[in-house]
Amino acid sequence: MHFSGKRIINILLHTLISFAAFAHSTVFSLWDTYRNLHPLLTLVFPKRQIEMVQSMLDMYKENGWLPKWKLQGNETYVMVGDPASIVIADTY
Repeated sequence: MHFSGKRIINILLHTLISFAAFAHSTVFSLWDTYRNLHPLLTLVFPKRQIEMVQSMLDMYKENGWLPKWKLQGNETYVMVGDPASIVIADTY
């Protein structure tokens, strides 16, 4: 995949702004956590949970899809269904 210099700068600026605004999360194993951990975080640590959801929404903006199991900077595409949408709905 070829990126122009302007596109790379935009990606870097977006990343820096995202990291400055909140704690950006990158590795989600949502199939294991969407039923129990994320609802608990919504109740006990709502600010952190909202940061995690914002990270998911940023991944959607950058890649065009919500994360399922991003590992080592790449989406693995191994999970069935869409647990991120459930986490987002439960959080809000």
